[in-house]
Amino acid sequence: MRTHDDVNSRFIRLDSNQVILGAAFRGWWAWPIVKERLWLYCLNDRVDESQSQRKKITEVLRRLSSGIWQISLNLLFSFTKVGAVFYEGRSVSLPDGRRLHPHLGSLERLERSGPWLHYRFPWAKVGRRFPCLGEIEDYGISSVVAVFASVLRFKSEERMVGRQIASELLKEFPELDAEVLYRITSDQLARFSLRFLFSRHLLARSQVKTVIVLDSDGKIPEIAAAKSLGLNVSEVQHGMFSTREPDYSWQEFHREVPLKLPLPDTQVVFGEVWAEQLREAGYWSQENIVVARNPLISEYHRLFLRQREARKTSEARPLQVLFPTQGYVREAAVKFWVSVLEASNHLQTNFFQLSIKVHPLERDYTRDYSELAEKYADRVSIISEDIESFDAMLSADVVVGYTSLMMVEAIGIGLPVIGLEGQSIGAGIAKTFRMPELANYIFPCAGEEEFFRIVRLMVSDYKDSLNGCSGVASPTEGGIYCLDGPSVEDLLID
Repeated sequence: MRTHDDVNSRFIRLDSNQVILGAAFRGWWAWPIVKERLWLYCLNDRVDESQSQRKKITEVLRRLSSGIWQISLNLLFSFTKVGAVFYEGRSVSLPDGRRLHPHLGSLERLERSGPWLHYRFPWAKVGRRFPCLGEIEDYGISSVVAVFASVLRFKSEERMVGRQIASELLKEFPELDAEVLYRITSDQLARFSLRFLFSRHLLARSQVKTVIVLDSDGKIPEIAAAKSLGLNVSEVQHGMFSTREPDYSWQEFHREVPLKLPLPDTQVVFGEVWAEQLREAGYWSQENIVVARNPLISEYHRLFLRQREARKTSEARPLQVLFPTQGYVREAAVKFWVSVLEASNHLQTNFFQLSIKVHPLERDYTRDYSELAEKYADRVSIISEDIESFDAMLSADVVVGYTSLMMVEAIGIGLPVIGLEGQSIGAGIAKTFRMPELANYIFPCAGEEEFFRIVRLMVSDYKDSLNGCSGVASPTEGGIYCLDGPSVEDLLID
């Protein structure tokens, strides 16, 4: 399997490919339209399929009815909104009962500035099947788009541009299937056309003045629709990134592409480290970048500090190790943990407990991890999907991962982090993302012996390790996350 860094490097070369730089689709630069979907395929080397045909047909029928309802409702009736926000419908309940979106903060506070058009994309659980006017659930829209795209992708422009981009991609990935690449590309172009038309209609009829998006590479049609109406588009950071990540590797010369660019105008980021990454890349300048306080990191950092003080007087217990899963390293991860757990059995020691947090996109592969929990029932458990990842981190003593966002969030909260790396799975999160700042907060771990050495260090004097004596700095010292800047809500309302 190709490594994360290897795929990123090839895509960054494709960014400056002269043929791709000139590839146009209905006046828009075609490359951003297809880039994310192609990147996912090149990284995973497979196209996801549903588990069963019967389940697939039933679910599609439910989705189609939802999509047809929403399209009809919003075509027939007009409504007025102050702004539109395209985001994953996710919220986190804090211990005090407040609910926050992990990136947008208080949506209720946003609404108090005036009514907003909410376009929600599924996150783990889908939203309402038949939402009201001006409330859009992509759960249904996406199925209507998929049906029509399966026909539209055979139109002449979709086929021509699809072949053009697929041919250039094969020069970087000659081992891949040319027909699959062409099918993915032409399908994405067809979906772009349909989503663009629907989103443009929504934004024009609702007379919005501003547009906010999360995860912009997955919202390219919506961004293009807003920009075609002369609206300013701001993206709020939804995860971690660097100039090595294809979603944010756009450089200064890309502004000179003689085509319309479906990219955000402004970036709201959660720390100076990411602002610097954007400035280094070159497409976004100082005037287009705003640093804000992360809504959840700041809240959970305070909770962690209180909890850490309480733990200093608690009784000794096994170290609580939290592992967040990732699809592209699943095979290597299972192999690593089997090796560690077998070695632990051989040593006849039980100084750590492993909890596995399965990523929402990996729920079809939970069995791979539950087999570990069944075999090593005394020391491995699977965290319920209903448990929020931030709450799982509060219950942990250390987070162990490859390149998961939870590793960086753990740093922000204050937890120690062990970064797994090796020949088959890449050089670790700091080198993969080309962000040397992260190396100051992470224990590098290349195998089971190194893992045991680090864990024994933490177990032997855990109180000191929490205070930074084992090489883990406090989040306030390194500035990975902004903890005291302006709130996202204030920035969006202004």
